[in-house]
Amino acid sequence: MFENFINNVYNKTMAKQTYDEITLREPTILDVEKVMDMRKEFLNTHCKFNGTSNLNIYDNYIDWLAYTINQTQQSSFNNNSNCTKFSYLAISKEKNILIGMIEIIFYYDLNLMQKRAHIIECVRPSKRRQGYGKILIKKAIEECISYGLKKYNLTYERNSKASRETMSKIIDF
Repeated sequence: MFENFINNVYNKTMAKQTYDEITLREPTILDVEKVMDMRKEFLNTHCKFNGTSNLNIYDNYIDWLAYTINQTQQSSFNNNSNCTKFSYLAISKEKNILIGMIEIIFYYDLNLMQKRAHIIECVRPSKRRQGYGKILIKKAIEECISYGLKKYNLTYERNSKASRETMSKIIDF
């Protein structure tokens, strides 16, 4: 059933770039220009920074990168800790452009006694309405599967029509 859901998400994805042309990877020191350019775009368009690992409060890339690395290293999900956050950049392989970001927060649900994940996706303003949100979510779900998870939460901006439409194309409300 879970695999059918993944295939359904994949089949509904109609981006200008195909699924295989986008890669998720953790940010490095070499990404300073890409990330700060995306930050500037968010500031100029007055868009919310949800899913960017608090990029809005960091004027300095090194400080943001250190914060992001620290969030990942505070605990280790594989060692059965309570919560671990990973931040990923979504990069176009062909054009080497930063499309957006994904945050995945892995946690242990004490009520259900199982590991779960909370997914927050963010597509930069200039790349929205092109199907990238669906691709980023599918990539994040696959990352969760690689950790052996079958339960996850997707977060979207309640007041955002585009965000609601993206989720409604993936999940039946």
